[in-house]
Amino acid sequence: MNVRTTRRAIAPVAIATGLALVLSACGGGGGTGAAEPEPSDAHSPGPLEKMWTEAYGDFTIDASNDQQRRMEQIVAECMSEQGWEYTPVEYPTMEEPIAEPMPVEGDGPQWGTEEYAKEFGYGIATYDLGEGDGAATMTAEPLPIDPGDGSGWTDPNQEYVESLSETAQQAYYEALNGPQPTEEELSSGDWQYDPANAGCYGKASEQIYGGVTDIWEDERFKGLIEEMNLIYSSVENDPKVAEAKSVWTSCMADAGYPGLADSSAAQETIYKELSAYWDKGEEPPAEVKKAVAEKERAIATADFGCSKKAKVDKVQLEATHQAEQDFIDAHKAELEELMAALKEQQDALNNG
Repeated sequence: MNVRTTRRAIAPVAIATGLALVLSACGGGGGTGAAEPEPSDAHSPGPLEKMWTEAYGDFTIDASNDQQRRMEQIVAECMSEQGWEYTPVEYPTMEEPIAEPMPVEGDGPQWGTEEYAKEFGYGIATYDLGEGDGAATMTAEPLPIDPGDGSGWTDPNQEYVESLSETAQQAYYEALNGPQPTEEELSSGDWQYDPANAGCYGKASEQIYGGVTDIWEDERFKGLIEEMNLIYSSVENDPKVAEAKSVWTSCMADAGYPGLADSSAAQETIYKELSAYWDKGEEPPAEVKKAVAEKERAIATADFGCSKKAKVDKVQLEATHQAEQDFIDAHKAELEELMAALKEQQDALNNG
């Protein structure tokens, strides 16, 4: 039996999410001329993120889920017209993103606090230690289920497809997805997806998303987006950021953790302790995880104290604010054109 190769048409959502990450990769704040509150260690939206929010403010996960449902209905009608049975698939719906990583049940310490670091570290080795292991249980909303990951989702059309002969199954999937490229076509690099030759899913995708321009592929904005990505790497070379990180590194060395460049490097030391198991698809033994969790709490607590002393987050945030504002000042007209295109894209999706 052939494996079904359909998947959700999520390109517009990916565009939205991807650009949001580009615009807010390192946090931000700052202003557009008006006085702004002094940045704190907490994230505050930067001027580019504010422009993004204004252009794409109407985007919602509910709208994306609705687009997917409309697609499935079009697919069902298309398949019926060709003589096939097809039940619209109810994919597990996407949820609004969780504001904080590793939310804690009840009144426990919250992410970003010293109390959290002392009890949960970074939430790596401690993520499922129960009360009997000396840590409160952390809970987080479940992630959306990927239909292809074997985690319980079932295709309502599976029973019908399995009742067909092998030849009929081939015809069914071709009607659904169009003829699949050969290995030679894929390896040559010449094959390109064409909705007009992609069966009922292609037809549905074209009806829902056909009027939507892929901002990432628009030649007008490629250079601008590439340059925008460089903003955040340039912040790392800011002298004030480098000085703050140097203070942090020295502080961590004094605490017994020498040779670390930043908080990510501190976290990496914990991941390395467990990767020997995870890389093999295994869960670390409880005693290993418990021992690593103790190390994690200690280094995370030191990290919290040194970050506070060095004011790394505050300095990075201020540098990012300034870099974003400098970019806006240098590319005002281009950014206005980009944001107008984003707004047009969102209107096309909502009204498709």
